[in-house]
Amino acid sequence: MGYLIGVRCSDRDKRNAAIASVIDKFPALFGNHWQRFEWADFSFACAPGNAMPLQWIATDSHAYFRLGYTHALDAIEPESLEVLAEDCRDAPERIAGRDGYYIAGSVDRSGSIWLGTDLLGCFPLYVHSAGDMLAFSSAPGLLAAMPEFRREVSPVGLAGILLLGYQCLSEGLWKNILRPPPRAAVELAFGRVPRFIALPDVERQMTDNLIVATERLDAAMRISARRCIALAGDKGLAISLSGGLDSRTLACYLSSEGVTNVTAFTLGRRLDYEAQAAQSVARTLGWEFQLLEPSTEQCVQDALLQSRLEFGSSTLQSSVWWEGARQSAAWGKWVVSGMLGDITVGGSLTTVGWIDGEAAPTFKAAMEEQRKTGLPLNSVKRIIQGFDGNNAVDEAMSSLQSLWDSLPSQATARAMHFGLALRGRHNAAPVSWVYSCGAGGNIPIATNGVMAAIESIEPKATLGRALQKKLVIDKFPALARLPLDRNTLDDSPLIPSMRSRLRDLVRPWRLRMIEQRLGLERRFYHRVMHPDNGLWRELRQIADRAHGGPLDRELIRSLLPAPDAAFPLPPDPFAGMMGRRALIQLLIATAET
Repeated sequence: MGYLIGVRCSDRDKRNAAIASVIDKFPALFGNHWQRFEWADFSFACAPGNAMPLQWIATDSHAYFRLGYTHALDAIEPESLEVLAEDCRDAPERIAGRDGYYIAGSVDRSGSIWLGTDLLGCFPLYVHSAGDMLAFSSAPGLLAAMPEFRREVSPVGLAGILLLGYQCLSEGLWKNILRPPPRAAVELAFGRVPRFIALPDVERQMTDNLIVATERLDAAMRISARRCIALAGDKGLAISLSGGLDSRTLACYLSSEGVTNVTAFTLGRRLDYEAQAAQSVARTLGWEFQLLEPSTEQCVQDALLQSRLEFGSSTLQSSVWWEGARQSAAWGKWVVSGMLGDITVGGSLTTVGWIDGEAAPTFKAAMEEQRKTGLPLNSVKRIIQGFDGNNAVDEAMSSLQSLWDSLPSQATARAMHFGLALRGRHNAAPVSWVYSCGAGGNIPIATNGVMAAIESIEPKATLGRALQKKLVIDKFPALARLPLDRNTLDDSPLIPSMRSRLRDLVRPWRLRMIEQRLGLERRFYHRVMHPDNGLWRELRQIADRAHGGPLDRELIRSLLPAPDAAFPLPPDPFAGMMGRRALIQLLIATAET
């Protein structure tokens, strides 16, 4: 649930046929619970999800809608749609980049549509304009399902997907389906291409003092935590605890604000390192803890559905969380995930390849790190040649260079926004999207306040997640003494205790490596993302049967070994397999269509 389709067209029959086709082709998403709103020549259909409020208001001259919620700066309670509409009446671009998790739009009599999503661009938005029809949706597959849509592969968009493992440019697999960048409003109008209007940059008061930086981030995080509690109300919160630093930081602040009606959960098995670390946090805070183990059969079905929806625009690995969202939906609570580190403090900054604490980031260094998620360059070029895209790779890289050049000149802000536009939101967005629409309303923690706090910090104060670690150590030492999952064999706490030191003497890393070699992988994310497990072997078989078109089998075999053959595991099964998972998704999706 939570998927939507909006169409503007003066031909009522054509407009109704477009929406009916989408609903008919995706009954598992819309079912019998979808809602429809019509105004003038505009129609909108949506299955809002359990805790994603859908609202609309209409006057003689305008109609406004919002799926999700928005906050004014530093406000604890969400703002009403009437307040949002009034704020955007004379400046429609202000509909984008607000705090919260949402998509909102305004439609006027002149024939235009203005659209905006949350600050981080995590709510998925895709737009299409052709002839007498304007359309938008939350997945490219929904737009491609319209009878009027002509499917034509974009070599440049495909190159971007294969280079990084997900859609990194405005255009994805199909021509004329565009995704706006984060922090940008979209104007759709008849007779011209969609226009993206970026929000203005804000000057920050910089500091390299870790104490000052910690206090700034601490103040912003407390506001975020209070918003979580206010939104949840009497329903209570369910928090996805991974055992790592991001979700632990969030748990610290929720606990410090006095929330008690909390169900903490993680995916995996009882003896997994992640589960043990997450349970120790929940036990320390006095929260209920649930362990959810996704079903392989259900994950396969979810992956097939996601392939038809996404066409490589988002990483296929998020299918694992669909089942977790489905199970947690029964609790009826608002779901929170730790969307702090990957987008801001950690992932986006550590992926820029700083030479030392003083050096400014360069596009070359940033791309060397970002490219670790994609396919080898020569393989991408061979694939693109099959679609008459000899210059597509160069064009894709040129577009990424232009993106880099357009970002704020201050080093931390440029690094963070580049990571946000590329890997950041594609790491966090699928999890956020799944939990918000499959279960409860997801509450992103990286708000304007948090972003401002991070952007005001000199790069050297953020290296190695130093700021986030200091925040937990200084403010919440009890949780800093618990085992910390790092997606490696190291789960030592931030503040080592005598007990943890003795444990590491008794159970050294060498023993864990022996466990791995015996097939006793106790890291959930490494196990579930292993290309030879049941989930990925079945998906590889489906992709192998689906293979066709301009791609030669020798090239596919070099990237995806036969389903019954062992697949060499890269050091990082997340980043290292992302490009191949995108290829699996594209093979499945294009064969089904």
